[in-house]
Amino acid sequence: MPSYAISQATRDVLTALRSINYGGDVLLHDFVLRATNLLSTVLDADLSQWLSQRTVKGVAPDLANRRVNIVQFTVAGRLQPQTTITLLRMPETIADILTRVLAS
Repeated sequence: MPSYAISQATRDVLTALRSINYGGDVLLHDFVLRATNLLSTVLDADLSQWLSQRTVKGVAPDLANRRVNIVQFTVAGRLQPQTTITLLRMPETIADILTRVLAS
């Protein structure tokens, strides 16, 4: 899927969450974070304001080290990585599949 489509879909989802007054955490996958340049292609003033009041986390695979990082972000025009909250071990099978998918 092209980056512009991912940006639009992400904008639509975040706008829908804001419109229903969603108050929980927001978890984003690394593919979304990369495709939207850490949400810089998605955030307008209203979404930035709303998102700055949420706990925003990202799931980022670290294939070289066979782990998954859960990272917390702050909102400042785009997402800024703040801290790595958790490191999870990634099964070899999943790491191999992701490596092949990303190489193609």
